[in-house]
Amino acid sequence: MTGKKPSQEQFWALIDSIHGFRSMEELEASTESFAEGEIVCAGDFRFRVAASNAEDADLTLPSGVKLYDAPFKTYSKSTAPTLVSAGIAEGLGTVGSLLTISGAVHTGENTSVTYQWTRNGVDISGATQTTYLPYLADLGATIARRMTVSNAAGSVSGVSSAITITAITNAVQFDPATGSDEISISYGTQVTTISDVLSGVRATRSIESSEKVYFEVAVPANNGASTHAYVGLTHSGGPATPGAGAVQNTAITFVRVNGGVAAPADFGDTAAKACDRTAGDVIRVAVDGPAGKVYFGTNAGWVGNPATGTGGFDLPDYGQFIPHFNPRSSDQSIFTLRSVRSDFSHAVPSGFLPYAETLGDDAEDAKVSRADDLVEMIGINTHFNWLSNDWGTDIWKQPLYDLGVRYVRSGINHISGTIDSASAVVARGMKILAHVSPKSTVNGVSPVYDPTDVDRAIDALRTSVGFANVIGFEGPNEWNNGATSGAAARARENQEYLYNKVKGSADTQNIPVLSPSVFRRSSTALASIGEMGSISDKSNLHYYTDGSRPTQGNTQEEAQVHLDDVIKHEMEAAGNAPLWVGEYGHRTDDVVLGPGPHRPNAEICAAYLIRGLFEFFIRGTEKVFIYNLFDDNTTNHGFGLLRNNANSVGDGVGTGLTQRPAYAAVQRILNLFRDPTPFTPVALKYTLTGNLTDIGHHMFQKSDGTYLLAIWLDAQTWNRDTVSADTIPDRDVGLELEREATTVRRHLPTTTTSVTTVGSNALTLDLSVPDELAVYELIFS
Repeated sequence: MTGKKPSQEQFWALIDSIHGFRSMEELEASTESFAEGEIVCAGDFRFRVAASNAEDADLTLPSGVKLYDAPFKTYSKSTAPTLVSAGIAEGLGTVGSLLTISGAVHTGENTSVTYQWTRNGVDISGATQTTYLPYLADLGATIARRMTVSNAAGSVSGVSSAITITAITNAVQFDPATGSDEISISYGTQVTTISDVLSGVRATRSIESSEKVYFEVAVPANNGASTHAYVGLTHSGGPATPGAGAVQNTAITFVRVNGGVAAPADFGDTAAKACDRTAGDVIRVAVDGPAGKVYFGTNAGWVGNPATGTGGFDLPDYGQFIPHFNPRSSDQSIFTLRSVRSDFSHAVPSGFLPYAETLGDDAEDAKVSRADDLVEMIGINTHFNWLSNDWGTDIWKQPLYDLGVRYVRSGINHISGTIDSASAVVARGMKILAHVSPKSTVNGVSPVYDPTDVDRAIDALRTSVGFANVIGFEGPNEWNNGATSGAAARARENQEYLYNKVKGSADTQNIPVLSPSVFRRSSTALASIGEMGSISDKSNLHYYTDGSRPTQGNTQEEAQVHLDDVIKHEMEAAGNAPLWVGEYGHRTDDVVLGPGPHRPNAEICAAYLIRGLFEFFIRGTEKVFIYNLFDDNTTNHGFGLLRNNANSVGDGVGTGLTQRPAYAAVQRILNLFRDPTPFTPVALKYTLTGNLTDIGHHMFQKSDGTYLLAIWLDAQTWNRDTVSADTIPDRDVGLELEREATTVRRHLPTTTTSVTTVGSNALTLDLSVPDELAVYELIFS
């Protein structure tokens, strides 16, 4: 190589092109490893393996020839890491006691390590730290940690030993099996010797000053306790040396179990003598960390009242406390720490949690739903086939798009204007529940159906919209409204025609067919049309409450029928097919109609509407179509989420639509719960305490781990007798969580976009439940 020195690119191109020289690809694909600084030879050429950041570009070879001063390529090949041991799980193995892993060893260069804790071999959502704090869901399960070590050459995984989680519960007692010099520890008290009895026994799980915790201590029934037996608290880091005449640290707040001997001055308030026991008594202790109080009681009752926060003894100003008691009795018999709800002799005071359980056994264990499942349920009624009014214009399109629903219900025919509207919403990502059986009146006979209408509507959907955008077909609509003799038979005949046509075609057979809907949920009409399970896939309810709260509907034959009964009757009529609600709405007052017994004001209608959506959801309803988008004729005046400004009754064309409160409420709900990312929700146990009469609630989760607790008061807010709104005070309800929420935020989406932070690092929370929907957003870090 003579003449002008080549560039870096030319040099390496030359090296790679030499006949007989291994190319870069061959070297990188080889299993050889080259050490940094090693000379690699090929033919007459030599180059050095250099680190990627090497600055020395000149190499003097033994012959005295210098390699060109271009940066050297690195041909060293990484090796995959090895996992010597995934480690051993260590810890007390109790709820609320931290688990760690020791002895984890791996080898390899430039490695990264990730962790995933498992419960009975299944990944625990969000548990990816080095340590793990078990909670109630882990009780009885085996917990382990999977460790994955990776680098550019590969990765390797392994699982640590597992540990079974138990509760902090039961007894601290002398153990006859090991003699009189040992104290047996059962689930959560530290091991100690008999010589430590005078120093008391302290449980392992501390109580945070932010917690409200309850526990009990059962003392012997056969003999009196020692005159130096005490139950109380100690600061988690402070000394605990209660004994006869001992001087106590001021971090200790105690009561004596037995009376007759004055407590040392520093033991706490001697007024606790009111807690003196009789044989078989149970000492009750309620620690109100946020209020800085501790309450003591026996079977006879409390000194003070922990539920109302009156009385009690002041706690020292410490961040943590530990239940602490000196289990001395005249025969050294058992003092039992009771720390789970199922073991208690007395009720847990309102607002307090059992000491050892993150939640009690009566906690809600219902399925947590994906937040987006609510969005999937909600649709809106439209009338694309009503071309003579505003549906024949574009005035409705932007408000519909802005609302954010994924589904619309509409009459569908073969007319171009209707198909154009259907195609427009499909182009915006919405899908259609298609009503394809219009009814007519012929020579006074009503309803009359023409099978040709069904055929032409389905063919128009096939060619213009596509069946991938159709979620269901619907036949006779409220066939009993204005019905004449033989209406039930005519409706059933049309339903059978529709069902057989849809199921008889390969491109539509998997699309569900809804049962015929009935006007005013008439039980007589349901009975007259006969069994519909064989000619429908979904039951179809039209539901209006005429000014009553969402759970109190009417039928044509009966007033104030509970929603549960309405749903039961509708589903039974359709062979217990899953429920779809083809129409659901509340009619409000307006400029011309004004308020009435059946027409609440617009704000109450919005609250009713939103609450009703959740009432349907918690009952397993698959789809609910709100009636309707806007006031589109005299009959529908007042039902629209949008007010038609054409004139007072909504018959005009093209003058504009304005929002009612219900429009914004639905929009906010959809925005708050929308989360289309697929994931499997993780159960979160919780307990509601207090007066739960007429309280509805359900827990949702989003894919980022955030939970949404929807809660509402099913109140009759509109007074149909006085034709006015009643003032319904918020209901105070307690919430107990199985694990601490880092942040709790309150939404009132019916009326506002504002969000209020109402708690932090919370295991318990006082909820304020209004007669509109409240959503408590629970964020866990």
